[in-house]
Amino acid sequence: MKISYWNNPKDIMPEYLKALNQSGCIYEGNSYSGLLSPSSVIISRSQAEKIRRDIEEIFQWARTSQIIYEDLYKSRSSLVTSFEFGLNKMDIYFQRLSAQNQYIPTIGRIDAITLKQNVAEIQWKGGGEGFMTAIDLACKTMHPLSVNETSLADFITNWMMAFSNGTKKNNIYVLNTGRGNWQKGEKLLTDKLKEKGVFLFFSQTSDIEGKIIISNDNVYFRTENGMKKLDFIYLDRLSEVLSPEKLYQIFKCVAEGNVHIDPPLSYLWNQKITMALPFLEEFKDRFSMQIRDILIPTALIINGQELDLAPFIDKMNQNNAEILLKIKTLDQLLELPRNLREDLVVKCASANKYYCYGGHGVYRLWGSTKGQAQKIINFIRERVAKGEPWIIQPYINQTWEIPFVHPDNLQEIYRLKAHARFGIYCSQNEQKSKLIGGIATFSPFWKVAGKTAGRDGKGQLIGSAFTDIRIEN
Repeated sequence: MKISYWNNPKDIMPEYLKALNQSGCIYEGNSYSGLLSPSSVIISRSQAEKIRRDIEEIFQWARTSQIIYEDLYKSRSSLVTSFEFGLNKMDIYFQRLSAQNQYIPTIGRIDAITLKQNVAEIQWKGGGEGFMTAIDLACKTMHPLSVNETSLADFITNWMMAFSNGTKKNNIYVLNTGRGNWQKGEKLLTDKLKEKGVFLFFSQTSDIEGKIIISNDNVYFRTENGMKKLDFIYLDRLSEVLSPEKLYQIFKCVAEGNVHIDPPLSYLWNQKITMALPFLEEFKDRFSMQIRDILIPTALIINGQELDLAPFIDKMNQNNAEILLKIKTLDQLLELPRNLREDLVVKCASANKYYCYGGHGVYRLWGSTKGQAQKIINFIRERVAKGEPWIIQPYINQTWEIPFVHPDNLQEIYRLKAHARFGIYCSQNEQKSKLIGGIATFSPFWKVAGKTAGRDGKGQLIGSAFTDIRIEN
């Protein structure tokens, strides 16, 4: 993988920012608010093929994880409480029912630290599809593909195929939801898909209760142009915005094959606990070696069980590996040397709405003093004691030199060491997996997320920039 710097960046930055604004890439305020990067990610054809193979493994991992969950609740294993922490009776009912029916997501986003392996998590939920598609198109407009390059994938066509979900109908009606300020960012994709016979309706999640109507085992959506029969509903956490009665009705429609919901009505797909399953001795033989090469090694933190950091051994030198094998409790992590302690990342693994999104429940055990790490450990210990699952992963310290531009000063370019998050969108239908497209996110901060551009107290840039991914022929 390499970074391709755009030619004459100062000349094209104003036009690039204008293109992003016109495409609706606006989540806050009246204009694009993130950092800009006049660069593209270039990967080899063999890397692209590996990504496609990895997608197949990841969908198989999802299927196996759900089977394990089903086995756990049927056998009344104590571990099942970790998969159901914080859920009410109705949520548990639908989560178990989805497992019995073997419903798994058909669309996901793989979040990788590098494009060789090191997948940190998989997002089984909607959000930002149009935004990322607009970024990809804008990058290729400002910095056209050379004769030696091809796109990683055709976002527009592949979204059409993912939302069609194997159906041969001429017109497909899809409901996509999210926060209200996302709607501008979805307009470009909505317009492009409409040309291909896929009608994408966007609604703020909190508004859908009054807009969804169930009739004759079909799901209808109230639009400005009347009621439309939905073929595909793309949203998660439905139980937070729909009544129990409507959820039961929708599940029946799904069972009858009259509508598809992605992800399924299950909070299993909002949790990171499944990241640890391939590395647990109890379940190792149910997963392939390939999935353990793809995922970042992950250990599970649950109440009443000893820590086992054995999955990390291959990522550490010999001396550090021996030290980690002796760690059996959260408090023992504090006794690690600082240089080793700060190479560990702990993450909330439950479906908690706040801590499982946006990097809120993600912490490195670093800090100039042990006291700073102690505060994190105390916080996690309290939550684990209540039954909440957490996971721990090694910190992957991979950086690239990336050009950044603040949208308030388009003539000044900073070249900084940046961390990356490669978001690979993928789908699967009838056991056939497909790459939808991919976007790279770069940030000077280790916790890469879609942050607004700014400067810290020292005047250093903060925030994140998005750019496209290309294949070198």
